[in-house]
Amino acid sequence: MSIFAQHGWGKTDKIERGLTDGSLNGIIMSPRDEAPANLSAFLSSIQNTYPSTERLVDPQLYVGAVWPVRDGKLPDYPHYQQHLTPSSFSPSGIQQFVNATLAWQDSLDVTAIVSPTVIVDDLRSQWAQIALMFAQETITQYRGTRPLIISLVINEDALRQRVPVDDWLNDLTQLNVDGFYLVVKRTADTYRQHYDAGILAPLLGVCYSLAELNDYRLYMGYTDMVTAVFHAVGVTATSAGWFTGLRQFTLRRFQPVSGGRRPRSRYSSHPLLNTIYVSELDSIYYGARVTDVLSGTPYDGRFNGATNPENVAWPDDDAALHHWHVLHGIAQSATGNTVSDRLDSVRDATAVARAMYAQYANLVPFTTETGSTHLDQWLDGLNRFRSEFAV
Repeated sequence: MSIFAQHGWGKTDKIERGLTDGSLNGIIMSPRDEAPANLSAFLSSIQNTYPSTERLVDPQLYVGAVWPVRDGKLPDYPHYQQHLTPSSFSPSGIQQFVNATLAWQDSLDVTAIVSPTVIVDDLRSQWAQIALMFAQETITQYRGTRPLIISLVINEDALRQRVPVDDWLNDLTQLNVDGFYLVVKRTADTYRQHYDAGILAPLLGVCYSLAELNDYRLYMGYTDMVTAVFHAVGVTATSAGWFTGLRQFTLRRFQPVSGGRRPRSRYSSHPLLNTIYVSELDSIYYGARVTDVLSGTPYDGRFNGATNPENVAWPDDDAALHHWHVLHGIAQSATGNTVSDRLDSVRDATAVARAMYAQYANLVPFTTETGSTHLDQWLDGLNRFRSEFAV
């Protein structure tokens, strides 16, 4: 049950610290946020210092179809182009993109090769066929010895339609590869732990079918606090980054922005299965209940003292390292020898978190982003999945 760092802008030494303290098991690199020479050197450094760490790179070719685009360092890479449309992906065009991607990754100190892909908003669309063509062409061309991972980026709303999802899964399970790197494009720009049950249930079905029933490696990108649910159904690793934009995948990260303000400081609570605002932790502190919601990582002991949380120094790097520790603990809490046992443990932890939220109802004015609604969604999604797959 591994947690990977979802790399992005502003890495400083957070990844090395997370690997050292044991909260991280791997990394997924973003070429958008690192110059080619720096990305290569960083991967080599990680290989030398932390040789057991899994190291993947997301080619991010799909960013080329976003316009207007904020694609950072991507134009410096040989496999990437801007202004991509369906007409860019003729059979010969796909061959060239795949060839360039494989040649580039073959030169890197990665533990597996990840294929290029496009974003699929509808599983019966032209883009879905292009994504499958990318997978097939990558399999055709690849002659290396490292594991081959097929990249998939799918809009969450595409999961609502049962027949297309079943057809898509049938196509995927015919592929002779080692595994998949699956990213779900979220439709809400607001950072929160919500996962509509009508999306979560079929997504769990996809993960269960690939990882548990067909024994593929399955790396889930940008998963954040819902990590235990995915680990319960057999995924290999889940991931999250340090900024909220690296914890849930939206196109906002790749689109121009104007202005903005610094996000409010947050605290990741394992007992609540949520990232709440430090101001809300402050309210819990004044209600003499702060120890109930603390996660007990090497970084959050400072909140268990005589000073109220809003007056405690909580640097971004420490908050990020704390968050990975929390995710690691949440993933490990999905215990049991069978999927059914692990889902029971997730259900029980979610029920405990709901009960804690109920106790704080008159104490803390939680917001829409930090309240308990996500827990009801998770439980509903789990129940729907279990009913359909009889686990």
